[in-house]
Amino acid sequence: MMFTGTWHIVVGASNCPVFLSMKEIMKTSVAIITAMPGGDLTLTVGFPLPDACQKIEMHLKSTGQPGHYTNSEMGKRDMRVVETDYDHYAIVYMFKDQGGETSVTLQLFNAFPELPPVS
Repeated sequence: MMFTGTWHIVVGASNCPVFLSMKEIMKTSVAIITAMPGGDLTLTVGFPLPDACQKIEMHLKSTGQPGHYTNSEMGKRDMRVVETDYDHYAIVYMFKDQGGETSVTLQLFNAFPELPPVS
């Protein structure tokens, strides 16, 4: 199975300076993950801000290990799908090293805009 589709980023924790500077004004973000040849992924994320929507797109190269991807376009990134059921939720870990500054981000992706009630 591939980790693809539209996902809502409902919870995030990070020590990334960009994330920390925007966390108070960001609302729930949407990630669209598209499969590419060779097991690679394209990750497109929309961040709704008070007066605009910021869009980031990056190509994630498969490492050959399931759920493990890298990107070096904007610094070195290591993305891992830690846990997922492919239909409802995913826990995603991302490590970034840019200019010698490192950061770690952990996010909960949900296939629905809101979490379903616990039964």
